[in-house]
Amino acid sequence: MKKIVFIFLFFIPLWAFSQTIPDSNFETWKDIVYHFPTGWQTSALITRISPGYMGNYAIRVQSNSTATQAGSFGYGSRNANILKGGTPFAARPDSFAGYFAYHIATGDTATVCIVLKNNGTVVGTDTIPIWGTNTGYYALRKSRINYRSAQTPDSLILIANCTNPAHINPASYLIADQFGFTNSTVSVPNGDFESWYTRSYHDPASWITQNSLGLTTGEYPVTDTTDHFGGHLAARLKNNNQGTYYQEGYMYLGKMGSKGLMPGIAVNQIDTFFTGYYKFFPSNGDTCTFAVSMFRHDTLVGSGIFLSKDTVSTWTPFVVPITYTSGFSGRPDSAAIQVAAFRLGSASSPHGNSILLIDDLSFNTFSTGFAATPESKSKFSVAPNPFSDFTMLQLELPFSESISLKIYTLEGRELKVFPATTFPAGKQSVRISSEGLAPGIYFLVTGNNTYTQTQKIIVTP
Repeated sequence: MKKIVFIFLFFIPLWAFSQTIPDSNFETWKDIVYHFPTGWQTSALITRISPGYMGNYAIRVQSNSTATQAGSFGYGSRNANILKGGTPFAARPDSFAGYFAYHIATGDTATVCIVLKNNGTVVGTDTIPIWGTNTGYYALRKSRINYRSAQTPDSLILIANCTNPAHINPASYLIADQFGFTNSTVSVPNGDFESWYTRSYHDPASWITQNSLGLTTGEYPVTDTTDHFGGHLAARLKNNNQGTYYQEGYMYLGKMGSKGLMPGIAVNQIDTFFTGYYKFFPSNGDTCTFAVSMFRHDTLVGSGIFLSKDTVSTWTPFVVPITYTSGFSGRPDSAAIQVAAFRLGSASSPHGNSILLIDDLSFNTFSTGFAATPESKSKFSVAPNPFSDFTMLQLELPFSESISLKIYTLEGRELKVFPATTFPAGKQSVRISSEGLAPGIYFLVTGNNTYTQTQKIIVTP
């Protein structure tokens, strides 16, 4: 019998009762349908409201929950304080008017900006500020246009912001209808917001993403992929550079509140690890992030984070140890999870078009993670476990197999790679030495081109 010195990982009873993470294997995706007002350029969260002040529809706009993109709609665009673009418009109206319902957060201001140009030169301007709260009815806002010359305009720039773009507040929103001008035979194109078109994208079931940012660009930061560890699909997160900002490869389970991420999934035991498999292709110094938070009655009682800036081109386990608050003796009742293709933090943002693939997430255990069918009928066990000097690996193989294995630290760092070895069918025993491994916990991925398995073992002093 050929002896091979390696560590094979075995599940211990503590890990036998792992809790379910919703859509942890990313096999289920849902269609998210959005409606957009025809002709208008939009940003962040746009909703079709029915009924409107008049007619069937009005428009509602709000910034995204992470305050990375201000909610707006208009004809034209804003780059810093410069307004450009617009739509053809040949008239000299007296005033602009529109009907609004709104909730503008304290200290924030919504605005409607109008610029009339002739051959690129500003002819007239108007700005309507909106603040406070008026959600019970539509209020008329009307303002006279300030003309700078006697020329007749040939173009119109009209941009409505639900928040201050320099200090985005995701709580502010604006509902608008019946945009128009007085003393003018030329109307605002689709100013009654009755014409809409539809777009949709896929989101992983139960997870929150920023895929709504891709509705106007055609690039989505979170997508499904057939490059999977287990099952048929995995999740692919990518930071998409849009010039002035990044669409962030970011997703989470939970609810975003005024104090940050709050719980979104129920738990009922003291989990000590958050685990899964990943690939990472960093760009321009990005670091991927896996973070978990544990709560009791909405109070944070435990957390953990895993960061990696290294390229990981094969499916590799990660482990996030969960540390509980000193003195906490109860059980958490809920949790929140965040995953990002960049480093999360108060002032963080992507640095490059990094790509992160994730699959088979769980609490307190790795899934078996068969990479292809048919599933393996091979059986493995290790005893004693924990062990000090050596343990015995028992193999029961239905047929002769070539098996390779890799050893990882709890942080997911690859520690050892063993060459593939062919074992005959039947039951066999192999003596395994702990030589070269410090006391501690290790993970091993074993298998071949058909399947892989991951388990755990403890080496004692």
